Formats: sequence, structure tokens, C-alpha cells
Amino acid sequence: MYNNSISLLCFYFVFLICSICALYVFCRVISPRVIKLMVLILSLMILNMTSAYASDVCVRSGATGLGNGSDWTNAYPSLPATLIRGNTYYVATGNYGSYVFDDPSSGTNYITVKKATVADHGISTGWSNSYETGQAVFGSIKFTTSYWVLDGVTGGGPGSWETGHGFKVSSNLGSPVHLIDLTGNISNITLSHIEATNPDGRTSAVETDVIYALGAVSGIKINHCYWHDIASCHLLTRSSQGITIEYSKFSRNGPASNSKHKESWSLSADSNVIMRYNVLEDISNTAFIGNVNGCGVSNNWQIYGNVFVHTGKVSDVAVSALMNLGYSSCMTLSNWKFYNNSVINLNPGGGGNASIRGSGTDGGGNVAYNNIYYHVNANDITYALGFASDYDFFSDNYRIEGCSPPCNINNKNGQLHAQISSGSPFVSWTNGDYRLASQTNAGYILPSPFNTDLSGNNRGADGVWDRGAYEFSGVPGVLPKYPFDIQIK
Repeated sequence: MYNNSISLLCFYFVFLICSICALYVFCRVISPRVIKLMVLILSLMILNMTSAYASDVCVRSGATGLGNGSDWTNAYPSLPATLIRGNTYYVATGNYGSYVFDDPSSGTNYITVKKATVADHGISTGWSNSYETGQAVFGSIKFTTSYWVLDGVTGGGPGSWETGHGFKVSSNLGSPVHLIDLTGNISNITLSHIEATNPDGRTSAVETDVIYALGAVSGIKINHCYWHDIASCHLLTRSSQGITIEYSKFSRNGPASNSKHKESWSLSADSNVIMRYNVLEDISNTAFIGNVNGCGVSNNWQIYGNVFVHTGKVSDVAVSALMNLGYSSCMTLSNWKFYNNSVINLNPGGGGNASIRGSGTDGGGNVAYNNIYYHVNANDITYALGFASDYDFFSDNYRIEGCSPPCNINNKNGQLHAQISSGSPFVSWTNGDYRLASQTNAGYILPSPFNTDLSGNNRGADGVWDRGAYEFSGVPGVLPKYPFDIQIK
């Protein structure tokens, strides 16, 4: 297909030159309006023809053939410096170093860089199934233009949160390190099935961020990724718009003994965000999510179906809050939705708040329903910034600081339908199984898209809308006619 595409493009180029010559010959007898129309038609033809004959291109570390990407024998040994819009670059297992994705945008034409697998490797000539085994590993990468897909194809998500990722990004060169740098006003970038880490781990002196996006990026999609063991933030964004993060795991961003400000996601005036069906574990310092920089408006966040957990397997882990939203009133937060999340074994440093705190301005529309708080050691579990809350589940939560024996902080916090319980509601949270061992009391019924859990189960299908990240599929109950008909004493 590669060689055929080149031949066709050459044909169309010759065709264009001949057409221009014909226009020149007839320019004295054809009206200028007709000439303009013909030029427009020819331009559209060339644009359509070049996009219609996009190529599959082979990239294989160590390849010794012609190096033109035409098949797996003659594959590029590394990603070429210039990539073609509309092409798909299949990348075999191997080491590829750092790369800058900087090819100019052309309308909405994407460039796709994809891990080659047995099931999907584009061109068959010269293919060996061994080219799938293992990861394609990059150093730090950078995007300076729009419309890209970087897809490791395999690994990640429920059942393989930490394993099988086709792509890996790993670098410890320089200080600080941005493993995935999104520079400037760029948009429409998808990152899938990618492992990212600092080789020196969470205690490294190099302050590594995975995503670093100071520009007003937009249309960013992240799914089935595993980003772990770094010394700073998994995501650092400023004034971004339209980010979706799902089915990913973010783990271990440095020890609590490091006094520097950090969180798993450090944001400011970012809006229109969906964060769903993720696991965030053993996060340290400021918060799991921290909106603690700058001024502006952070609007329309949907955070649902996630697990926030301190596993107890890593020493020196603590946060000041689950979410810290705004250090000053110049940051306005509005329309934040916090639904059906499981908050497990949190260790807020120096007491702290296990839910949401902050000094930002309440812009209205902030709501929290159906969340589980289990085995949290904190000063309190409360919601700031005008969050309307109800239908939460509280079990075995205690304050240690200033309390001997520990003070019970299981309370309804003014919630009419809070559920107070004891013992773990999960199958085996210490082994990473955060599914419910039994039904909770009926939670608040929410509309789509909040009506599925991270396993794809329909909430309430068994008669009870369960609280927490997972829906229990067990003995059916009876849904209330209206969600506020149930009162828990």
C-alpha cells in the first residue's frame, strides 16, 4: 500500500501540473470566473486524494533493510523526523528514545502512532509475531501541534491496571523532567495504553511530572494508562479545557517527608473535565487533586466512579486532603460533581480533611452524592465550597490526632440519607479488590452518564443503586420511587 500511495501521489502531481498548463493556454478565452472555479475544483481534488490514500508505515528498532517503512523488513529503525498527516505508524517492540511530535496540523487530519500487535500490524510483509512481545519504550515526548493519537493498544484498565501496556515513557534526564510535554495552544490528543514512570522512582531528586501542560490545551483524552513512581505530579495543567481521563491508574507521587507542594493532579482554571473509573493510590503531600495555583474559574468537573486509596503497603504516605480546591478566594469553582467514589484508608498528614476543603469561592452547582468513606484517619470528613452532599456511606473512620483513644468521626454531616456502618464493605481492599461485598442502602439515582460503574455494570439493575465506585450485583432489592423517600437512621 505504501508504494502504491507514492505512485498515486506522483500521478496526481503530474496531473496538477498539466492542468495548470492547460489553464494558462486557455486563460485568454476562458473567463476569470471559470478559471477560479477550475482552480478550486483541482485544489479540492488534490486535498481529497492525498487524505484518501493514507499509508500504514512500519517502524522497528534494529531494522537493517532499506529503512523506508514500506514493510517490516524495510522498516524505519526509529520514528522518522517528519510524519505524514493521515498515516498510521505501527511501532514494534524496542527502544526509541525521546521524540517531538511537531508536524504541522492539516485540518482535522490525525497522525496515529500505534503499537504493532499480532492482531493489528498494518502490513504483513516481513512481520514476525515476536515484534509484539514486550513494550515500545520512549524517553520523554513532546507535542507542539494538534491532532495526534498515541496508542499502546494493549494493557491497562480493570483486570490489568499495571500490566501489558504496549507503550512506555520513561526518562530521568535533566531536572525537572516532563515525561509528556504538551506545549502551547494545542488540542485533540489521545493517549492510550501507556505506562509512564521515572526510573529513579518516587524518592528521586528529579521532580518528574508525567503530563506537563502550561498552555491552554484542549480535547485531551487519556485512557488505560498506568503512571507511577514519580517525584512530583502525574498531571500538571493550567487553564486546560475538555480533558477526559478514564480507566487509568495513578500511583505513588513521592514521599510525604518531601515538603514540596505536589498532588496527583495539580490544576488551576481548568474546566469541562471528566475523571471517571480510575484508581489513585498512595498519593502524598497536598492532595489527590489540588486546585491550588492562580486565579480564575474552574467549571464543570465530573468526578465519578473512582477509587482513592492508601494501600498501607507504602510507608511515608499522607495528604492534607482528598481534594484541596483553591488557596484563595480568587479561584471560583462551580458545577463540580463528585459521585459514587470510594475513599479508602486515607491518611491525611497532621489530621487534615478526608474529603473536600479549600479557600476558593463557591460558584454554585457543587454536589457530592453516593460516596463511600472507609477506614479514614482524619480530623473530619466534610465538604467545603458549598457542596451539597447526601447519600454517603461512612464506616470505621476515626480521628487519631489529639484523640486517645481515637475519636469516632462517622457522622452524617447534616446528610439526611447518610449510611453509618462498621467493617469493610469491600471484597478485599487490602488486595486491591474494591468491589462491594454486599449491597449498600439505596443511593441517590443519577442520570446518564453516571448510571454505570467502572466494570460497565448498570447501576440499580438489581433494584438498588449502590454507593461507591462499584455496583453490587447480588440479591435484588426495591428501588424507591423517588431517591429521597429512603431515610437512614
